[in-house]
Amino acid sequence: MILMEISLYDSVYLFANFFSLYIFKRFMLIFFPLKKNAEKKAIGAYTLYFFGTCLIHFFIDIPVVMLVANLVLLFLIAQCYEASAMKRLLAVIYIYFVAFAAEVIFTALTMTKITPLQEYGYSNIAGLVTCKILYFFLVLLIENIINVRRHRSMPLWLFLASTSIPIFTIVIELLFHMTNVVSKNAIIIS
Repeated sequence: MILMEISLYDSVYLFANFFSLYIFKRFMLIFFPLKKNAEKKAIGAYTLYFFGTCLIHFFIDIPVVMLVANLVLLFLIAQCYEASAMKRLLAVIYIYFVAFAAEVIFTALTMTKITPLQEYGYSNIAGLVTCKILYFFLVLLIENIINVRRHRSMPLWLFLASTSIPIFTIVIELLFHMTNVVSKNAIIIS
């Protein structure tokens, strides 16, 4: 039996990957309703995404392999929603583009070098959390823009919460990370 040592980063990765499922679901529901009687299939597709990406992350961790796996598994998730194949493919591209943009923005800000065909080895916990929060913020922003275009009213409290919580969380995480006054465990808990 192969035993694997799980680091703090790996534990945070698991939680962040689980949070990604919520972000994907929220993003998909912006554009399409879930197919009738497809709840179990959707749970299965989301579960497969979670375990598939986690296994690839832990055992392979090569960016181009992760890219292909993410796209294939996201397309599998998209099959659970009512839309034409072209619209589902477009949604997957949008989802991945927004996620990729969030990661590229943070990677550029932290000056992290990525080689697509080699093992990644990235272990910046604050970066991982910040990327997921930024991604969630971008999805909320897209959702709010689409709701405005569809003339759906949004309560002021929901607008304030959906914009301020991600922004303040990122700011607090970055402040904790930059000041080095608080331990890494406390930053993760925050």
